[in-house]
Amino acid sequence: MATLAQNIVSYASLASFEPIDPQERETTRGTGKSLQYYWPIESSEHLRLCEVFGLDAVAMNGTWTSRGRSNCSTCGKREEFLDQIYTAAKMNVHDTDFFKGVVSGEIPRIGTGAEHSMHCANCDTQLDSYFWLGEGIW
Repeated sequence: MATLAQNIVSYASLASFEPIDPQERETTRGTGKSLQYYWPIESSEHLRLCEVFGLDAVAMNGTWTSRGRSNCSTCGKREEFLDQIYTAAKMNVHDTDFFKGVVSGEIPRIGTGAEHSMHCANCDTQLDSYFWLGEGIW
């Protein structure tokens, strides 16, 4: 049986490889060290989240992080929430049931705000460090 990380990798090639437009509107909140960036979950990622977790619908529309989104420097895939799940699954931070509960809305999205590295789900390149801003609802 495939692990959660392997399951995510099998869908990674369906992600967007379009470059992030520097002029693309980013939603932010806060200022200075508390500046947060909103990463919307696009329709194609919603579909892949449903496939990975066997869901009919995903309750999330996006997540807050400490930096803006970019493309992987190795393969060009657009960074997305699935990269965050892939990294945590690979590091055995949470199990499949936890993530399924988060994306389905059954588990509240409250975290620690701890800094993590993040890896591309398509090629496993380590991306820039970021804070997954979970202090409060993200």
